[in-house]
This record gives sequence, structure tokens and C-alpha cells, in this order.
Amino acid sequence: MKRNYYCLLILLIIGCTTSTKPEKKSVSYQDEKPAELYANLSHISFPIEGMMCEVGCAARIEKKVAASKGIASSSVDFEAKTAYVSFDPSVTSFDVIRATVEGLGADYKVGEDKACSKLESKKVL
Repeated sequence: MKRNYYCLLILLIIGCTTSTKPEKKSVSYQDEKPAELYANLSHISFPIEGMMCEVGCAARIEKKVAASKGIASSSVDFEAKTAYVSFDPSVTSFDVIRATVEGLGADYKVGEDKACSKLESKKVL
């Protein structure tokens, strides 16, 4: 009886070590964005209240906004409590971006947006 278990165990080990494993794919938000998205961008900055930490809050907001449709780039300056976003206004709007941020948690309050230059929006990146 033990011999059957040993044979089964050996077959299981051989089967697991010889099977091909799927490749892990890393996702980069910039690589997946089409080139035509960058043709007519608006650059804005807006304050975000309620962030408690740079690693958790600021990074989470930055990644979630960057993953949204129509967003070319997103960065959050934790110390200044300010987000900088470049987006295509024909695809998304500030109201959608605000809803995305505020939807991440009840503590996040987004202030009014203001236009900024392309250079300003890149300073945190």
C-alpha cells in the first residue's frame, strides 16, 4: 500500500516540475496608452485633503487615477497634498477624476482644479 503512495507522490512531483508555467506580465500604464491620446492634453492640478501617508494614500490615488481611461499621466505630491494630472478632455473630465479619487475613501476630499503648464505637471514625475 505504501508503495502505491510513493509512486503517486513521485508522479505528482514529476508532473509539477515539468509543466510549463505561464509568464508573468508586468503592467505599465504608459505602455498601454495609445499615441493619439497625447495629441490634445489638458494639464491640471488640484488639492487632495485626507491623505495620511505617502506610500499608501498618495501612491494608491496616483495609480488609480493613472489607470483611468483618458489619463496620460498622474502624479501626487504628498507633502504639497496636490495631484497633477494630464488627460484628454474628449475622453474624461475633472468631475470623473474627482469621483475616482473620492470613491477611494471617505477621507479624501478633492478641491477645485486649476490649469497648470505641462512643465508643472511633470515636476513631480
